[in-house]
Amino acid sequence: MVDQIRKSIMKRLNRARTRVHARNEPITLAADRSWKLAICAIVKDEGDYIREWIEFHRIQGVGHFIIYDNGSSDTTLEILREYCDEGIVDLIPWPNFSVSLNPQFAAYAHCAHAYAALAEWIAFIDVDEFLFSDSTDSLVDEISALAGLDVAAIGVCRYEYGPCGHETKPDGMVVENYRMRLDIQADTKLKIKTVARPESIVAVDSAHFIEVAGGKYIDAAGNVLASKKVRGRTAVLKGLRVNHYYTKSRQEFCAKISRGRMVDKPQWATKARNKLTELESCEQVEDKSIMKFVPELSRRCCLNEAEHRIVVR
Repeated sequence: MVDQIRKSIMKRLNRARTRVHARNEPITLAADRSWKLAICAIVKDEGDYIREWIEFHRIQGVGHFIIYDNGSSDTTLEILREYCDEGIVDLIPWPNFSVSLNPQFAAYAHCAHAYAALAEWIAFIDVDEFLFSDSTDSLVDEISALAGLDVAAIGVCRYEYGPCGHETKPDGMVVENYRMRLDIQADTKLKIKTVARPESIVAVDSAHFIEVAGGKYIDAAGNVLASKKVRGRTAVLKGLRVNHYYTKSRQEFCAKISRGRMVDKPQWATKARNKLTELESCEQVEDKSIMKFVPELSRRCCLNEAEHRIVVR
């Protein structure tokens, strides 16, 4: 019992240390903001995947991407600068400022403050996470239909994908190569990712459940989420969702472990390997919901890569 109390206290203290406030003063909002929906992400060495990720979300109406770079040394910056030139991406250098400050939480808080006057909604996701709706092809339409004026944020269920039998990195796109996911009804560690009105964000101490005020925090079915504790909830199986390609192939997963995290906690590698074991040992189901985007996504990725090669020459 004493150990449990001690762990609980330490967890609360650590959360207090990493909690980042988004704002201290009111923000003046324009009647018609520049983007209905933007995406915020912090990245490091995602050159093999970031073009597919950006184009996937552009297909669905995402108007802008606010990307915080945590020290990429591969082709990530080269690709992102193409999109910066087109006015699609804002690229912000974002190193580790302090061992006590989580760079992801700080990036999210900065984004909420700096872009509240420009974006009506911001989705806070990673580059291995693909946000979409299996009910419509437009994220903007889905969010607009779901969220009334009294909604501050939407918690979107995350579906977990493992290696799907791939030992090495396969040819083709991520979304077409990985089709087997963890059965979400059997997922005892169900997590959400957040799409929020940035002016409603008060503080960030999680990459999943962001603290908001002045409105409801709902799930994709419109049910109110009263707390961060989503374990045991009935998963929302229709509408908005996030596909999380956590491991990709075993080869790519090993490279991910070698790179480490932005905040490289000693226990992270062990937890990551445990998650791989879970993804491979638990019940899996085939899920092709995302495949409806593959033809257009493939066309866009090939076209952009071809245009870039021409420019380089």
